Amino acid sequence: MKRNLVRALVLAAMVVVSVGSYNIWSYCDGRCSSRTFFTLGPPGLILLAGISLAVTALLVLKFRRLSCYYRNHCRCGQALGQSWKFCSACGQSRPRTSA
Repeated sequence: MKRNLVRALVLAAMVVVSVGSYNIWSYCDGRCSSRTFFTLGPPGLILLAGISLAVTALLVLKFRRLSCYYRNHCRCGQALGQSWKFCSACGQSRPRTSA
């Protein structure tokens, strides 16, 4: 988990540095002004919206898969049958789930 966080932070830092570098180059070249320095153009907005939708879809799919797993497994990792009220491995009662 810690390794994924470090990778995400490094990726975010790389994105910030690359966008900042491009904006500084554009500012020095006269392509943008200080007023439009931090604004995104249409391609950037489309890319940002697409990435946001993709991340949202991945998070929804991940949480859906995890909730299905936890619904059918005990905390100790043992798979539980639909009608089981207790875990056969550790004896712990099955948490109640809504329909």
